[in-house]
Amino acid sequence: MAKKLSVADKTFPTITIDQACAMAGSMPSLAKLLDVSVRTCFHWRKTHDGDLPHERYEQMYGLVQLGRWKPVNGEVLPKFK
Repeated sequence: MAKKLSVADKTFPTITIDQACAMAGSMPSLAKLLDVSVRTCFHWRKTHDGDLPHERYEQMYGLVQLGRWKPVNGEVLPKFK
Protein backbone atom coordinates (compact mmCIF):
# COMPACT_ATOMS: atom_id res chain seq x y z
CA MET A 1 0.00 0.00 0.00
CA ALA A 2 1.29 3.47 -0.87
CA LYS A 3 2.34 5.67 1.99
CA LYS A 4 0.27 8.82 2.39
CA LEU A 5 2.36 11.94 2.73
CA SER A 6 1.55 14.28 5.54
CA VAL A 7 2.66 17.85 5.98
CA ALA A 8 5.37 16.62 8.34
CA ASP A 9 6.89 14.55 5.50
CA LYS A 10 7.42 17.58 3.25
CA THR A 11 10.22 20.09 3.28
CA PHE A 12 8.76 23.53 2.84
CA PRO A 13 10.53 26.04 0.65
CA THR A 14 11.00 29.38 2.36
CA ILE A 15 9.47 32.30 0.52
CA THR A 16 9.45 35.87 1.75
CA ILE A 17 6.45 38.15 1.91
CA ASP A 18 8.09 40.30 -0.77
CA GLN A 19 8.43 37.29 -3.10
CA ALA A 20 4.80 36.35 -2.45
CA CYS A 21 3.74 39.94 -3.21
CA ALA A 22 5.67 39.83 -6.48
CA MET A 23 3.88 36.59 -7.40
CA ALA A 24 0.47 38.05 -6.53
CA GLY A 25 1.19 41.44 -8.10
CA SER A 26 0.86 43.56 -4.95
CA MET A 27 0.33 43.37 -1.20
CA PRO A 28 -3.46 43.94 -1.49
CA SER A 29 -3.67 41.22 -4.16
CA LEU A 30 -1.77 38.82 -1.89
CA ALA A 31 -4.09 39.63 1.02
CA LYS A 32 -7.16 39.02 -1.14
CA LEU A 33 -5.71 35.75 -2.46
CA LEU A 34 -5.00 34.45 1.05
CA ASP A 35 -8.26 35.86 2.44
CA VAL A 36 -6.52 37.98 5.08
CA SER A 37 -6.15 41.71 5.65
CA VAL A 38 -3.27 43.75 4.27
CA ARG A 39 -2.41 44.56 7.87
CA THR A 40 -1.94 40.82 8.53
CA CYS A 41 0.55 40.62 5.65
CA PHE A 42 2.53 43.51 7.14
CA HIS A 43 2.37 41.79 10.53
CA TRP A 44 3.87 38.61 9.01
CA ARG A 45 6.68 40.69 7.52
CA LYS A 46 7.62 41.93 11.00
CA THR A 47 7.03 38.80 13.09
CA HIS A 48 8.11 35.94 10.82
CA ASP A 49 11.45 37.46 9.77
CA GLY A 50 9.81 38.46 6.51
CA ASP A 51 8.86 34.88 5.59
CA LEU A 52 5.41 33.74 4.54
CA PRO A 53 3.92 31.28 7.08
CA HIS A 54 4.06 27.68 5.85
CA GLU A 55 0.29 27.27 6.07
CA ARG A 56 -0.19 30.20 3.69
CA TYR A 57 2.44 28.83 1.33
CA GLU A 58 0.45 25.58 1.25
CA GLN A 59 -2.68 27.58 0.47
CA MET A 60 -0.99 29.32 -2.49
CA TYR A 61 0.47 26.03 -3.71
CA GLY A 62 -2.94 24.36 -3.51
CA LEU A 63 -4.59 27.15 -5.51
CA VAL A 64 -1.96 26.75 -8.23
CA GLN A 65 -2.46 22.97 -8.30
CA LEU A 66 -6.24 23.39 -8.59
CA GLY A 67 -5.81 25.89 -11.41
CA ARG A 68 -7.62 28.64 -9.49
CA TRP A 69 -4.65 31.00 -9.46
CA LYS A 70 -1.30 31.48 -11.13
CA PRO A 71 1.55 33.86 -10.33
CA VAL A 72 1.76 37.05 -12.38
CA ASN A 73 4.67 38.23 -14.57
CA GLY A 74 6.00 34.72 -15.14
CA GLU A 75 6.91 34.21 -11.48
CA VAL A 76 7.21 30.59 -10.36
CA LEU A 77 6.07 29.26 -7.01
CA PRO A 78 8.81 27.04 -5.49
CA LYS A 79 7.81 23.40 -5.05
CA PHE A 80 8.00 21.12 -2.05
CA LYS A 81 11.24 19.15 -1.83
